[in-house]
Amino acid sequence: MQLPRRLTRLPFTPRCGATNFVAGIFFGGILTLILSAQKQEVGSGYGTEDESSWQTSRHAVHADDNSTAARRQVRVACLVMTTAKNIRSKAIHVKQTWGRRCDVLAFFSSEDNSLLPTINTGVPEGRDNLWRKTKAMFKHAYTNFYDQADWFFKADDDTYVIVENLRRLLAPHDPNEPLFMGRRLRNDGYIRQGYMSGGAGYALSKAALKLMVDKGIENYSLCHETGGAEDIEMAQCMENLGVPAGDSRDEHREETFFPFLPEHHLNIHQVSDPDFWFLSMAWYPHKKGLSCCSDHAVSFHYVTQPMMYTLEYLIYHLHVHGYSYEWTRQKEHIMDELLKNRSHRKLRKPKQIQIQQHDNVLS
Repeated sequence: MQLPRRLTRLPFTPRCGATNFVAGIFFGGILTLILSAQKQEVGSGYGTEDESSWQTSRHAVHADDNSTAARRQVRVACLVMTTAKNIRSKAIHVKQTWGRRCDVLAFFSSEDNSLLPTINTGVPEGRDNLWRKTKAMFKHAYTNFYDQADWFFKADDDTYVIVENLRRLLAPHDPNEPLFMGRRLRNDGYIRQGYMSGGAGYALSKAALKLMVDKGIENYSLCHETGGAEDIEMAQCMENLGVPAGDSRDEHREETFFPFLPEHHLNIHQVSDPDFWFLSMAWYPHKKGLSCCSDHAVSFHYVTQPMMYTLEYLIYHLHVHGYSYEWTRQKEHIMDELLKNRSHRKLRKPKQIQIQQHDNVLS
């Protein structure tokens, strides 16, 4: 088969002789340098040669963290509260998705179960026993995992956590200094530094954990013996022990921990009640639209079994070809049209967590 005429001869086809031999070496050397440079740009750490091009675009989205703090390995122990009835319907799906990315993953229940497995706290189930169960969980972590992690993160069995973003958030902080991080909410008149939403999860540095176990758990004047609202009890305990509440917003002052699903936070401006507890108790001013939520979100709550895998797919498996991630202020205006038409549609409030203000909790 005869090639088309324009392809039968390259522009620099050598003719003959020693001159052409030297020219061949020269052009060959240049070509080698070009290919080598391209290979370095692509990066050989992402699979085979055939995969390198698409792998590069796939991972480019996550290449924005160049600081020393962000690159530092942050060891996280994930402590998941569950119940015997939730093991197959909720907890097992945590293990199958985001839980695999923790340095330590442990599930705590009132019964032993070999499926996860679970650790029996010895505390009966029920909301009134949540604080006792939480204390038992952190005490077990201190006794068994203290040297295996820098931070100890409490989550529910319907919380979804982007562990890499949690590490990014915690990396600039020294785990040997007491610190308490999560979605900060107000509890005016009772806890001066506020409390962290239990559903969104919160992290204790190893220094904070040590203080809690060594000085707080058995001292009921610092950390109460019983109580139902474990997040408020934890905040009271941390404040009494002198553990500061950290600012968990990102560098753009956007929130990273979320007590509800993404759709609720993106549309929470449509809640018609101005006294809705989540808005009235927010520690920092609430931002509307896409600016409600950091591009490095850490957690979401009330995540159902199907949504657990939906988030897993959207976060870790869906990639936009050729897109290079860059934060932009334009995100503040993407939902402007929806915000203007808010009066035409009312959003159902996210499920409300009832905070039981018992005397022993707020004393």
